[in-house]
Amino acid sequence: MGLFDFLKPEPKLCQACQREFQKLHKYNSTYYKYQTHNTPRMLGTDCLLKQFKIDLFNFKGKIVFVEPLLEEAYSFTKFVDEEAKKFVVEPLRSFLPSQDTTCIKCNKLMRFTWVTLDVIKDTGRYGPIQYKSKENSLNTNISAQNI
Repeated sequence: MGLFDFLKPEPKLCQACQREFQKLHKYNSTYYKYQTHNTPRMLGTDCLLKQFKIDLFNFKGKIVFVEPLLEEAYSFTKFVDEEAKKFVVEPLRSFLPSQDTTCIKCNKLMRFTWVTLDVIKDTGRYGPIQYKSKENSLNTNISAQNI
């Protein structure tokens, strides 16, 4: 037992596998803005990745993933019913592959696009998050990968 062991957080149990972890991730697959439709689960990293993979596989729409602003956080926005449609939804929608675009590896329709943080407009320290569209990003370092 080390001198500073009392400073370590107590291990917590993952709600999926019941193993102990120093840190758990809050996960709610039905989260949309500030409304939750079920209770979030506290998961260890392995279970988080498994559950996220299952939920992505079962999701039938298209997704644009923007590299997280924070170390371990993604936020999700639907492409409908969005208040900031002009600055969030429409620019991100421009990165989606066309309806008939298929993956060169598996020949399935592409549904996911990953973009880097370079897609975010600088709106100042306290400004709301706004995104650049694909057309307005041609001369930047934005990396977009469709899968």
